[in-house]
Amino acid sequence: MLNGQLTPATSNRVLRDSALRTQATLSDSLAPAPPQIDNGDEARYADKSGTYTKGVKQSGIGVVDPAAYLSFKKALSSGDPADFENIVLGGPRTLNGPQGGLAFYLDCKDSSQFVAPPAPALASEEYATELVELYWASLLRDVAFTDYPGTQVAKDAANELSAMPGYKGPRDDATNKVTPELLFRGKFDGEKLGPYISQFLSQDTAFGTLPIPQRYTTNEEKINFMLQDTEFMDVQNGIDTGKKLTRVPDPRDPTKDALLYLHDGRGLAAYTHEDVL
Repeated sequence: MLNGQLTPATSNRVLRDSALRTQATLSDSLAPAPPQIDNGDEARYADKSGTYTKGVKQSGIGVVDPAAYLSFKKALSSGDPADFENIVLGGPRTLNGPQGGLAFYLDCKDSSQFVAPPAPALASEEYATELVELYWASLLRDVAFTDYPGTQVAKDAANELSAMPGYKGPRDDATNKVTPELLFRGKFDGEKLGPYISQFLSQDTAFGTLPIPQRYTTNEEKINFMLQDTEFMDVQNGIDTGKKLTRVPDPRDPTKDALLYLHDGRGLAAYTHEDVL
């Protein structure tokens, strides 16, 4: 400002900002919305057994109640908040943000302009391969990632996944085999390098003057869930089973939770089970 007058850099700033926003909006709106193609399971199975319906009222193991499913689809199709309130649920727990997909995000293109690839079909080899990997991960959830090379279960997992053509995880470059060190990793650049847990999750950090030790509460090992049909059904219906997670106690003070570095599958599960959402 010179002599009480706005300089060219600051004059009409609000109007310039509005023009830039409008230009960006128009540019984004020209991008076509690609077709969103599903995996065909909803049409393939009359009982909708291949469709994710957790929390919606269930009529059997892996089978949703038909009327409840229709109430769910009606809400997704209409977007009406009243229809979401009328979704027939299996228990007292509500759905977690079911209208999130209807929200508008103003900092980029609309979500409908991005392709969401279909999940593997229920009867596909790719889906079966993913299940094999998940079951191995379950069996190894109490084994430290650094102990995989010397653990027979991890070796067995690597051998079976190596023999599955549909396995999309990383393999050793020289042998084209899955190794215990490469189990459960992704295929992004650098995923084969270093330990499973990034060093950035092992180093203490700070938020300004607030120290952040990167140690977490986790759950006791060898505790399993949903091994019985009734317990599985209660969880699917959103009904409290009465079975609780047990935290690892601090050996110095059993009234407190131990704080541990992330080091195994159970620890990662404990983190995602109670994440910021």
